[in-house]
Amino acid sequence: MMKAFAGLVFRLSGWTPQPFLPIPDKCVIIGYPHTTNWDLVMLELAAMYYGQHLNWLGKRQIFAPGIGWFMRLIGGIPVDRSAPQGLVKQVAGEIRNARGKVRLVIPPEGTRSRVAQWKSGFYYIALEAGVPIMVARVNYRTKVIGFGERVDLTGDVDRDMDAIRAALVGNEGLWPELASPPRIKEEASAKVEQST
Repeated sequence: MMKAFAGLVFRLSGWTPQPFLPIPDKCVIIGYPHTTNWDLVMLELAAMYYGQHLNWLGKRQIFAPGIGWFMRLIGGIPVDRSAPQGLVKQVAGEIRNARGKVRLVIPPEGTRSRVAQWKSGFYYIALEAGVPIMVARVNYRTKVIGFGERVDLTGDVDRDMDAIRAALVGNEGLWPELASPPRIKEEASAKVEQST
């Protein structure tokens, strides 16, 4: 039923889901560029179309009694954002210790606006949890969406980010001018740029 609904939306809107590539049971999925609230909606539709379930992070407060069960049902993972230094370990632990599948979607920019560089949390969550990164495929010009390529992290930030950038080729947001440079501050090239 969900597949039929997603398929109908895709047909009516002119979008084409890419051929399905296997998604690991546990992974971090990055969607780039994130320039509109429609990005997550489209990725959720692609997940429904392929019978997959995605996860996302939410403030612990929205998982209050009475509604918390629903937030978890639709993929929410509660986090305590008041301790940002512990957020990576907290989320990585949730992924590692989960009995079922955890496919955590994170927009690496952390915002829909253009920024100088990505936030690095997505990278360190995946590295700490020992899971791969899936680079979602989204192109608003050609209206193609899918789960893209798998990147297995090595711990070499520059090498890993080069692999992620290679997997991003062909992605285009609804508002291309808002797309942020795909790099994180821990890369050698980013450090050089910051010092000049």
